[in-house]
Amino acid sequence: MSDHPKYSDYINREKDTVSHLTDHLPVGIYRTTVDGEIIYANLALANMLEYSIEEIINISVKDLYVTSKERESQLKLLTKTSNTSCQEISLKTKSGNIIIARDTMTTVKDASGNILYFDGILEDITKRKNIEKEILQLSTAITQSPASVVITDLDGNIEYVNPKFTDVTGYTYEEAIGKNPRILKTEHTVSGDYKEMWETIASGKIWRGEFLNKRKDGTNYWELASISPIIDKKGNIIKYLAIKEDITERKKTEDALIKSEKELSEANATKNMFFSVIAHDLKGPIGSFMQLLNLLIENFNDISNNEKLNYLNILTRLSSKTNNLLEDLLLWAQIQMNTLEFSIKSANLKTLIKNPIGIVEEKANEKNIDIKTQIDDVNVEINEASVKTVIRNLLSNSIKFSHKNSQIEINSKILKDSNTIEISIKDNGVGIPKENIDKLFKIETTFSTYGTEKEKGTGLGLILCKELVEKNGGTIRVESKKDSGSTFFFTLPLT
Repeated sequence: MSDHPKYSDYINREKDTVSHLTDHLPVGIYRTTVDGEIIYANLALANMLEYSIEEIINISVKDLYVTSKERESQLKLLTKTSNTSCQEISLKTKSGNIIIARDTMTTVKDASGNILYFDGILEDITKRKNIEKEILQLSTAITQSPASVVITDLDGNIEYVNPKFTDVTGYTYEEAIGKNPRILKTEHTVSGDYKEMWETIASGKIWRGEFLNKRKDGTNYWELASISPIIDKKGNIIKYLAIKEDITERKKTEDALIKSEKELSEANATKNMFFSVIAHDLKGPIGSFMQLLNLLIENFNDISNNEKLNYLNILTRLSSKTNNLLEDLLLWAQIQMNTLEFSIKSANLKTLIKNPIGIVEEKANEKNIDIKTQIDDVNVEINEASVKTVIRNLLSNSIKFSHKNSQIEINSKILKDSNTIEISIKDNGVGIPKENIDKLFKIETTFSTYGTEKEKGTGLGLILCKELVEKNGGTIRVESKKDSGSTFFFTLPLT
């Protein structure tokens, strides 16, 4: 029957059909003997291993394995698994490349149970395994990353956080998922900062910046963030990725360095101010004082009593000015060295203010300046001598920069709900240019200008006023406009 022509044609047609089908499959098909002889291989298998059909059926399966142990292990497993096994194996191609393949092998036995062949399907999974390896490496890198990693959807809702995020913020993975990163927001970051960030990443660009954020327990921390869009193959933004580094300690170091530099700058400015006052502002009046005394002594018998009296009045004013400057300088030096004894007690503000007005009254009269006061009759808890020094310096300053025949007003106002009183000293003088207002109370940027009658100042007075007001528990500020006068305000605690 098997020799019948029609049957032979049928068998040949079947063989051709099977061969055609297997050659066009995307996986390798093979049949081998137990000894490793390749009886059949389809075209996909030959291509996979970089051989031609003629070449592959003339080599042994054993030559394709990277190690002989792998072949032995595969056959041993096959006998234990009901004649079928599925394993991942490493094979060598003709050119020496190593591929990873999934080998599904089945035994073909005779009626007695003896193995005749091994039939199998071989699938090249090298690319997939490399991708899996890369994904595993990336996953491990993200999981073990020393930086926080956050992935959000297009609306900013969190879809993934790594363990470092939990370490830094205190929020667990479950607590973070579905939330918006705004749970970390503090008042330090304004809405404009977030608006700029969203505009940047929504346009497909990377945004980098710093945030002061808040942990779950309420404590703050600084982070340096790099936020970028995740873009698919079509160029569409599908998610956002944030890589964030905790820079709290670095910020502390930077702040400490800035503070140190500021203190050094202030120390140098203090030293320069101190020597400037001694070299110029003290030396000048003392030199004038000595010259006038010498003139008076040398010409004592040749000048009239009126001239002598005039000399004495000039010497009195010089000595008073020098004494006031020296007192301010010594007081300021004591503050810098923390050696100032600063006792606090109750004093009547209305009574206290009369003393500094009396000291500057003569200078005010010389310019025909009227000093008007409207002070509340209240008690303040202060160091009396230091407050007198503040008022004297502010009044002297107002007189210096006021025009002749003008007026200075001293007023007070009790501030509600603060148990403090605000004293203001207002003049209608030359005023202060806007760009110089911020320099007034800073020793490192202090400056001195001449008054309306070319009066010379040291720049020390306002620096001293600020330090004394603050030591009394108050604050000091100024409102001024060029050519429209100035008003200095300072506060003191009420008894």
